[in-house]
Amino acid sequence: MAPGGTGLVGGDFFHVDCAVTMQRLYCLFAIEVGSRYVHILGVTANPDGPWTTQQIRKDDWTAASGGSRPTSISRRRSPP
Repeated sequence: MAPGGTGLVGGDFFHVDCAVTMQRLYCLFAIEVGSRYVHILGVTANPDGPWTTQQIRKDDWTAASGGSRPTSISRRRSPP
């Protein structure tokens, strides 16, 4: 791994409860460890594997990273 975590990205979901529609929305985000830049990758009511993969693949990493793409993506799974 490069100094400062360059190229390492962590990601997870957080949820927001919408008071207007009474619906829970899940936001997929990723944070670049080296620069601490946060990417909001997408928001959905029903996150699943294919949707998550599609959102990660379509994000434009080069705009925020100075032209480099992440080399590793880490996601912490919550304990059961």
